Amino acid sequence: MSNDDSAADGPGKLLAYAFFPTDGRIRFDPGETWMQRYDNNDANFRLVATHEIAYALGLEHSSDQSSIMAPYYKLMQPEALLPENDRHGIQALYGTNAPSADGYVIVHVSGGQKLLFAGTNDPAALMELTSIGLPTNQTAKISKEIMSLFEEKLNISADRMYLKFTNVTGNMMGWNKGTF
Repeated sequence: MSNDDSAADGPGKLLAYAFFPTDGRIRFDPGETWMQRYDNNDANFRLVATHEIAYALGLEHSSDQSSIMAPYYKLMQPEALLPENDRHGIQALYGTNAPSADGYVIVHVSGGQKLLFAGTNDPAALMELTSIGLPTNQTAKISKEIMSLFEEKLNISADRMYLKFTNVTGNMMGWNKGTF
């Protein structure tokens, strides 16, 4: 959002504007009455935001009146928010969705969050082992031992576990008011 007040012209006039992709800022007029419902009384925030975000991403105004990029505000129902021609425009700029990966994908999970893997919430584990001077020729053996322990004690299948090894130098680990 910009600190530029040139869009603040009051109710019913300029609703918002965005800077083209090199800048990407979006400015909404605080004088407007923004609504979440889809009726003809006031400006629908989601409609205007979708239009401005698309502009900031690089879509230009369209002469197609069914487009979210039509140059003038027009009420659209939520299911029509991103018509096919607008989706094609974004895909022309940024590409289509990538197909599913053939390999593995590892994600960072914050503590206390559920880990969904392969479409199920069966028990899974994401672990990180940080050590000083870990010999890389030992990681497979350590991985096998840790995963065997998790399988036995926690009933988590080894094919539902990720173990990340991180090797650090002693001066990167603190302990007892100092480093190693």
